[in-house]
Amino acid sequence: MAGDEGGWETKQWKVITNTRAHCNSLASLGIRTCFRPCHTLRQTLVRLKDRTPLQQRAGVVYRIPCGTCSKVYIGQTGRTLEHRLKEHKRALTLGNTAQSAVAEHAVDQMHVINWNETKVVSCHPYYCQRCALEAWHIRTEHQTMNRDEGPLSSLYNPLIHRSRPSVV
Repeated sequence: MAGDEGGWETKQWKVITNTRAHCNSLASLGIRTCFRPCHTLRQTLVRLKDRTPLQQRAGVVYRIPCGTCSKVYIGQTGRTLEHRLKEHKRALTLGNTAQSAVAEHAVDQMHVINWNETKVVSCHPYYCQRCALEAWHIRTEHQTMNRDEGPLSSLYNPLIHRSRPSVV
């Protein structure tokens, strides 16, 4: 027998992480294959680390709604959201409206901020990309407390307005 080592025929197998159809078509060429899925059940179900809660995640774009009117504030921070929210709350408590647009809105309009409804709308580790995401989200909102629209070119406005959800 060709390839015989001590009476046993050696076989070589090729593992393909693709579809069974590819394995079958290669078998017709005399190449032995076996099917192996790209994503296993273990990869899907087992997490070795717990996910970081959104409040403790750094590098986020966030949304703070007013509890009295429909305005929202969109901001970004490279630190944790928890830390940045403390700064907004401190500015409101001290009446330091120059430090926070949220504090300015609450003081000037005598509104209550709905801190519990603060949401992370996007995450990105890099400052410039976070600023672009912040500007995108500011422009998709109908009414904001933000002082400016951010550093995103006006060339994006038609695309942003097309993706903006309609107000009912």
